[in-house]
This record gives sequence, structure tokens and C-alpha cells, in this order.
Amino acid sequence: MGRGSRDAELALREEFAGTNVGVKTLGLLSPEEISQVLARADVMLFVRSEISSRRGSAIAGVACGLPVVCYAGADTAWPVTEAGILTAPFRDREALSAALERIFLDDALRVSLAARSRHAQERYFPGRRSPPNLLMPCKGRRAPAGGAVAETTAAARIP
Repeated sequence: MGRGSRDAELALREEFAGTNVGVKTLGLLSPEEISQVLARADVMLFVRSEISSRRGSAIAGVACGLPVVCYAGADTAWPVTEAGILTAPFRDREALSAALERIFLDDALRVSLAARSRHAQERYFPGRRSPPNLLMPCKGRRAPAGGAVAETTAAARIP
């Protein structure tokens, strides 16, 4: 979802060809639609840039108690590092893919990272609900079922 997601759809489909991963790009969404997508997700794949506390869409994933797989960089620092993030070096697609695979294969890791995100939201980002005016981004949040959200790229669901 987000800017550039429609443009990235073909590359994503090619990247996941031959796997059990389905790719659906969502484009730009309203705050309500973002809330619904995040509530159904098990993990957020944040690839727009390096994660930081200033990346509102990444913090929206944290607010929903999602593990976040992302690129790390110079601005990746406290308090976002207290959230349930699993990082890869910037633009290292192989490392990013391996981190996402770890979360899908290791339920205990996914649960632990989700708990860290919930804790970070409560402690460090209590007033932050992004995008603007998205008051309850995780309303209706349910137990993990094999879905992923890739910010600015695509939403993927494992059947």
C-alpha cells in the first residue's frame, strides 16, 4: 500500500513467483482502509526508506502491535528500536527477505516482536496514530493468520 505500490506490483510478482505468496497492491488508501489492512496483517514490511521514529506509516504498524521488517540506517535509533523490528542493511533485499522469512517461520519470534511493538506503542508512541486522524489503527486486530503488509509496496498473504 502507499505511494509507488502499483508501480512495484510487477517486480513483486516476479520476486515471489514459484512461492506460496500472493501479491496484491493497494495503492493509496484512506485512514480507515489502512486501519482495516493493518488489523488483518501479521507483519509489516516497511521498505520505503530506513525506519525511524519519524516514519508515520511504520509507527502505525507498531501501533497495531505488528512486527516490522525494515531497513536500518543512520536515523534508526531509540525509541523505534524498542519496538518489534527486525532490520536489514539499507537496500539489502536478500537480508530483508531472510528477516521476513524468519518471522513467517518462527511463531515465537513473531509473537515476541508483536509484544515489543505493543509495549513500544504504549510507552513511547502513545499519542502517535499515523496517518493523521487515524485514531484507532488496530481496531479489530486479530490473531496472526499468515498475512503481511508491505508499506509503499504491496500487501502479501500466505495461503
